[in-house]
Amino acid sequence: MVQCALCHNAPATVFCFNDNAQLCTGCDAQIHKTNKLTWRHQRVHLCEMCEGNPRHAVVFCAQDKVR
Repeated sequence: MVQCALCHNAPATVFCFNDNAQLCTGCDAQIHKTNKLTWRHQRVHLCEMCEGNPRHAVVFCAQDKVR
């Protein structure tokens, strides 16, 4: 799991496209919940498959078994 780019103490759970950063839940809340400009940043939850960068994620349909 990728570590938080800000605190380096916790696993990253969120990727912020605007900041191009992997953040833990605490740092994400600290940065994006308190600032009127940053709360609009596009963020997604990270999964184990995307390895910390959701741009590399692949969508797989289990029912149809296709990508």
